[in-house]
Amino acid sequence: GNIILRTNRSDLKRTYRGPIIYAVLAALATTAGIIGNIVIDPYNLEYFAIYFIPALILVQLMIYRDYVLEAALKITKPFPYIYRLIEPIFDHVISPRILLFAHHPQKLFRSLEYIQKNETSRNITVVFCKDKTENTQLLLDKFNAYLHVFKEANVFRNLTIDLVVEDELSFGPDIIKTYANRYRMNRNNIFIGQIHHTHNFSFEDLGGVRIIQ
Repeated sequence: GNIILRTNRSDLKRTYRGPIIYAVLAALATTAGIIGNIVIDPYNLEYFAIYFIPALILVQLMIYRDYVLEAALKITKPFPYIYRLIEPIFDHVISPRILLFAHHPQKLFRSLEYIQKNETSRNITVVFCKDKTENTQLLLDKFNAYLHVFKEANVFRNLTIDLVVEDELSFGPDIIKTYANRYRMNRNNIFIGQIHHTHNFSFEDLGGVRIIQ
């Protein structure tokens, strides 16, 4: 994971940096420890499987619970009582708002695609912060055009997407705090593109938001 991050996100601002050999040695040490435990007692692998397989199934159900519940709704449609029990649970899973702070329209598709694949919520608000140093109207026009195409082409059929334009606050810790309070949401439901070296704040200053590219 560290090696992939170093390769794919070389421009990502980091608080700490370490030589690549450290990541390689850590991976080798972990692998050696796993093999050593199996050699010491082969039953360790059996016990591991007993816990790991049910845990893996449970994690997968949690990750894809929106699709599982959606399928359950379709199956139970002929049974109104069961359907009414599942429906509020499904609504609770897909309704929480996700904020996506986006600045480059070209990355909008990849960001929304990531959210669709990895999040259960289907209520997305894209926040665009105007920057006086750039032609923000051109960027805003592109955002509107892209979102229009996505809607017309039914690209993200499960997502409800709206665009909010921020005229006053620039991107940083203050705007993250403002929007988190405005929508009464946890910051782990706030996504950003990335932090560059030109920003005068670090990832920790944003208070637990999530970075996607």
